[in-house]
Order: sequence, then structure tokens, then C-alpha cells
Amino acid sequence: MVPIVFHTGKAIWSKNRRLADMLAGPEAFKKFAPIWQPLFVDLAGMTPAELLQAAGEWLNTLAVVRADQESTSEFTAVLEQALRRLEDLADKDRGRWYDLVHFALQWAIYRRAPEERGDLVQLALASQTNATHQKEVRTVAQTIADALRDEGKVEGQLRQARDILRDLLEEKFGSLPQLLLQRINTSNDLGRLNLAIRCVSRMNAVDELQI
Repeated sequence: MVPIVFHTGKAIWSKNRRLADMLAGPEAFKKFAPIWQPLFVDLAGMTPAELLQAAGEWLNTLAVVRADQESTSEFTAVLEQALRRLEDLADKDRGRWYDLVHFALQWAIYRRAPEERGDLVQLALASQTNATHQKEVRTVAQTIADALRDEGKVEGQLRQARDILRDLLEEKFGSLPQLLLQRINTSNDLGRLNLAIRCVSRMNAVDELQI
């Protein structure tokens, strides 16, 4: 077993580099941790250009991660180069090619500004010279778009449920404690929010709320 840590943060990871340092719990237990030295792949210590030139498609794809805070022109250049490097992999290992293209494009779409998404998809299509590859990239983009749309619907339902619950509680009990407001505003469980809404009419005190 070879433990590998991929660190995508912007600052170099300078501490907790042993498995024992990463384990929670009493300090006395740490001496029983396996003495394995993880292999650290620290993106903060590598430039996008270095990753694009590295051996291996996975490291090439990580250039997209490393460049996600760059300007639009710099980021799109890195994304295009990474996707072009992946095309040779399509005929040798179609499954791995698909996974890496999906990873790169999904990272780009989620991490960059919404107004850039259309251009990023068109760039991804243009990066592949083979018509079959372009068709699969289009499928990847549609899959990501569908996921974003579904997430948007769920987020809208969550916002609505939070608003309704806050309004009902404030109407019945007045000003709410800050801690309770924080719990409501950060809840991502739509079922529990809706259950709480139905329970407000039967509550005698605000601390009865279960969320």
C-alpha cells in the first residue's frame, strides 16, 4: 500500500506530513500508527507549465487545478493544452481518457465564473480533432450541465424552505437566537427543513426545534 496525498491548496503543505500527524484522537494512540511516509504531490510547489510538461496524463490534467485562479486567458490556455495532451490517450484507454476529460471540464466549469462556461465547453470541443472524441466531450459537458441544473433546483428549494421556517419561527417566537439562525441558514437537509416547518405550529418554545 502506497499512501498518496494530492494537495490542491494554494500554499505549500509544510506540516502534518506523517500519518501519525493526520490521526485524530489521544496522543498516546499515535505511536501505533503505521510508519508510512506518504508521497506528497503538492500543487502549490509546481506551476501549470511544469505540470503540463510532466510525464503522465494525470499530472497534465492537474495543471487545470493549479491554474483555476489565473486570468481567463491564462486559464483557458492551460485547459486547452491539457485537453489536447489527453487526446492521444483516447484510442489507448478510452475509459481513462473519458474520466480525465470529465474531471478537467467539471473542475473548469465549477471553479470558473458562470459567464465563462459556454466558452469553456466550446474550447473543450475544439481541443479534440476527432469527431467521435468531440461527440463524447459534448456528452460530458451535457452531463455536467444537467448536474448543475439539478443542483440549482435543490438549492432553490433549500432557500425557500429556510425562508419559510425562519418566517414562521419569527412570527411565533419573535427574534431568533443567532446560533439557531446559523443552523437554519446552513442546513442542507431539505427533508428535515420541511419537517421542521410542519412542527412549528405544535412548538411551545423555540428550543424544541430539531434541525
